[in-house]
Amino acid sequence: MGHGHEALIHCLAIHRSRIDLVLTDVVMPEASGPELVKHLQQLRPGLRLIYTSGYADNPALREEVLKHNLPFLQKPYGQSELLGKIREVLDMPVTIIP
Repeated sequence: MGHGHEALIHCLAIHRSRIDLVLTDVVMPEASGPELVKHLQQLRPGLRLIYTSGYADNPALREEVLKHNLPFLQKPYGQSELLGKIREVLDMPVTIIP
């Protein structure tokens, strides 16, 4: 897993109550967004997340995000779209994915 992922996982482990939502790209070097989320949800079940991608035809996107109807923003997006999606996700009931 890449340095950014390791830093986020470490930060979440230390500051468990301070991170309410994670915005992650589906396609990233070294590890995918879904792989990152699996690690984060082990540390904090029910953590809210939003996936984003500029590659609508990516298999990881279709399999993990669209198939399970997870919160998603298609790139490019504007500030109002981002803020609206964040509000939508924060207002959703917390669900724990097994």
